[in-house]
Amino acid sequence: MEVHNDFDQKQKTLTSNVSEKKIRLTAFLRMKLNTKEIAATLNVLTDIILKSKYRLKKNLGLDKETNLNQFLNTL
Repeated sequence: MEVHNDFDQKQKTLTSNVSEKKIRLTAFLRMKLNTKEIAATLNVLTDIILKSKYRLKKNLGLDKETNLNQFLNTL
């Protein structure tokens, strides 16, 4: 899935162990989908998306106060 030209490449430069699932999640977040919409699209529980977002923030080295959506939109 390609949201913006080189968004996935930029993300791969931030973290070495980025998976296809993480790229897909960040693409959905960048498309401004909320947690419930992402969960419905992927046919999973919202708790799974919340945990994935938490792990993504941790993986990117973001603190608790940093807004993940705003960070991804700066890439």
